[in-house]
Amino acid sequence: MAEDKGSKEEKRLQEALEYSNAIIATVREPLLVLDKKLTIITANRSFYRTFRVNPEETEKRLIYELGNRQWDIPGLRELLEEILPMNTSFEDFEVEHDFEAIGRKTMMLNARKIYRRMNNVEMILLAIEDITEHKKTEDEANRLKDDIVKKNKELEEIINATSHDLRSPLISVIGFSKSLEKDWQEFSSIIEREKISVELEEILRPVISDMSESIRYIRSSALNMEALLAGLSKVLLIGYVAIEKERLDMNMLISDIKNIIEFQMKEAGAALEISDLPPCIGDKDQIHQLFANLLGNALKYLDPCRPGVIRVSGYVDENNQSVYRVEDNGIGISPEHHEKIFGMFHQIEPSRGKGQGLGLTIVSRILDRHNGNIWLESDPAKGSRFFVSLPAQKP
Repeated sequence: MAEDKGSKEEKRLQEALEYSNAIIATVREPLLVLDKKLTIITANRSFYRTFRVNPEETEKRLIYELGNRQWDIPGLRELLEEILPMNTSFEDFEVEHDFEAIGRKTMMLNARKIYRRMNNVEMILLAIEDITEHKKTEDEANRLKDDIVKKNKELEEIINATSHDLRSPLISVIGFSKSLEKDWQEFSSIIEREKISVELEEILRPVISDMSESIRYIRSSALNMEALLAGLSKVLLIGYVAIEKERLDMNMLISDIKNIIEFQMKEAGAALEISDLPPCIGDKDQIHQLFANLLGNALKYLDPCRPGVIRVSGYVDENNQSVYRVEDNGIGISPEHHEKIFGMFHQIEPSRGKGQGLGLTIVSRILDRHNGNIWLESDPAKGSRFFVSLPAQKP
């Protein structure tokens, strides 16, 4: 009876062994089964196929003796002989080597100790993954990332240098235009109080008028260029200034912006309606600037033919993102402008007030740094709805 029981147990263990061997054989990655002396007990088909060897030159050999001793690697020796005996496994050990049959490859090794209960034997399961192409792709991605960082740095230096070089003559132009304006005013005053001939007055009046217009044009152009350079510097700073992310009370933040733009709202005869808003994670100063830009744009492009209404609302979506909607009943945005408005210097209607077309560029840069997103819906002549998504909580 005891013998039958032992025979059944042995049969069960043998079936389990055959089952596990069948699983090993069908795994796509190369696998080796080693004994505790690091002699190869067996390998799967993928190992033989990948390294172009056969069972006769593989089984019952020390792993270090395979091929041209290509697995005799100091780091692997340390893992198998010193680290693994003290642990049950090791993971993600990279081997880069010129293998005899397949050339230079990068392999990822993972090992785990296993036990064969049937005869109480300790073994090691060694999994080998060819990550050569993945490594190349990763290295290329890192190289491109480094190139982008380098190019961005070069661009920053160019813009900073150009901004500095242009600002100096602009200051001179603005200063001289003020001096010229003063001289023009004195000249006009002299013409007014001195008695001059009708013929001379007819000659000088158009000149004085042209001078006035030219001076105004020079000053406004110089001031606009100065503002443009300042805007470019601001766009650059967003990408490099250190940010401190924290949980933001958006009800308080939007209320602060409302207080700042209260005078412009009254002047435009517009109303700002704020619903209860969910919190988000972000840098307080940059998120403040983001929504100040959006509300400023909404105010700028209200329809003068009807009372302006701007609404701010929000909710938390299924992806745990806080989504905010800034809605207005303004002039709206035509579909052909939906993508362009986020580009630098693009303005829907340049005639509407001051600005350099950098507001939404700044918004996009801020969202890039916060892993956020922005999109819009708009109906020309009816209004626009800007949606902003930001993380609702820290990862």
